[in-house]
Amino acid sequence: MKSILVVDDDPDIRLFCQDLLEYWGYVVHGSSTGEQALTLLSTLEIQAMLWDLHLPGLSGSDVLRLTREKGFGFPILLMSASYSEEPIHLLNPGGAQGFLPKPFGGIELEHWVKTWVGTP
Repeated sequence: MKSILVVDDDPDIRLFCQDLLEYWGYVVHGSSTGEQALTLLSTLEIQAMLWDLHLPGLSGSDVLRLTREKGFGFPILLMSASYSEEPIHLLNPGGAQGFLPKPFGGIELEHWVKTWVGTP
């Protein structure tokens, strides 16, 4: 089964994503900080990651850079309630593969997961 890491400091968003992803058949791991996410990446086999751009501690752009520097090439979906220009420069070859503005629904999440991760 494919594993997805959901990184968000909002427990409601993590639970929403986790419930849907598990319902669709994925194994889901959650993290509330970028530091914790990087630790999990070193111990788990992950096929995709969803994360909030505005985390306490390491920012979303820091986590993206560090994730790619460590050689992880899995698809990454950015999430944010901020509609600033920040995510645009992170959506590039070698960067993130998508951006979901919060709030988002299950249809948007399902479309991204099926496009980039495939079936569980």
